[in-house]
Formats: sequence, structure tokens, C-alpha cells
Amino acid sequence: MKEQGTTTRIDGSVVTLRIDLEANCAGCMNKEGCGLAGSLIKAQDPGGLVSAPGQRVEVEISSGAQAAGAFWLLGLPLVLFGAGYAAGAALFPASGEGPAALLGIGGFALGILAAFLLKRGTRAASLPVVTRVLRLP
Repeated sequence: MKEQGTTTRIDGSVVTLRIDLEANCAGCMNKEGCGLAGSLIKAQDPGGLVSAPGQRVEVEISSGAQAAGAFWLLGLPLVLFGAGYAAGAALFPASGEGPAALLGIGGFALGILAAFLLKRGTRAASLPVVTRVLRLP
């Protein structure tokens, strides 16, 4: 995923930028609910491409970071939901689906909490990366 924005601040190898409203945003089905255009985000600039605030840049979120984010946010909670449901069905076989569903929901909540706590420690690794500086129009 690539986005363009204007840098507003430089802190070493981390830059803050405001995401620009792009021409392709007009055709997007989710433009009303997106909230990305105009928002401030941080990005890594390991190559030192950005020299001053006000430069337009292109940032990219690697496919690996996207896949990892999807796993932590979706995969882990769903796996723990299934494990909790199976544990509830095995531990309380005569009680119907109620205890199994409750343990499944508990596993899902635990998965969301674990994803939040684990991703807090790896924020720098999941930041978008500045790929190039764009010329002003």
C-alpha cells in the first residue's frame, strides 16, 4: 500500500507527515469512512531521503507488515476463539453450547488483548517506510 503526504516534522529517522487527498480518493467506495486523508502518521526514513519539513514524499507499508498486522488483529483472536469454544465443549459436555460460547468469546477477547500488547512493542518495525521524495507540482 502506497500513500503520499507532506512532511511536517523530522525526528532522526522518523518523520511525521500529513497524508494528502489523492485524485484516486474520489473513486474510492470508502472515502466517507476512511479518515486517512489529512491525518498525521509517522514513517521511517532509514535512507535519510527527507531533508526538511514541507517535502512531499511517498510512503509504503510492506506486504510483510500488512500480513503480520492482519494475523495479529484477525488470526490470533479467531484461533483463540476456536480453542476456547473447543475447550468449553470438552470441559462442559452436558451444559449445551452456553459455556463453550462464553469460553470462545473469552478466547477472542484474550486474542485482541494479546495482539494489542504484542504490537505495542513492535511499533517501529511496523511503520511505513519513505520510498521517495516527490517533486512539487
